[in-house]
Amino acid sequence: MINVFSSALIGASRKASLLSVFWMCCLCVLPSLVAVTANADVRLPKLVSSGMVLQRDMPVNIWGWADPGEPVNVTVDDIKVSTITNKKGEWRVTLPPMKAGAPRTIAVSG
Repeated sequence: MINVFSSALIGASRKASLLSVFWMCCLCVLPSLVAVTANADVRLPKLVSSGMVLQRDMPVNIWGWADPGEPVNVTVDDIKVSTITNKKGEWRVTLPPMKAGAPRTIAVSG
């Protein structure tokens, strides 16, 4: 009887151990999955990069790719333009004409 009782305890202990491993995996994996789906990557063509030159006094087209239906924001100085990607994940915005000036920073976010 002692052997049966001790093996039952070992079985219960093993089940509890497996259950705790399961819950630890859930606690570690689920938040990372939520983070991945919440922050989709907005990609730009290689043409849009550091050191590029914008044509002054002309509208400027900026385009790229992201998840379908994702909002995309493009900001230059105090100008902010927004759009939503199409079914293929493509997006495009047109910035208004800007005067020549100091170096500018273009921020693109999704």
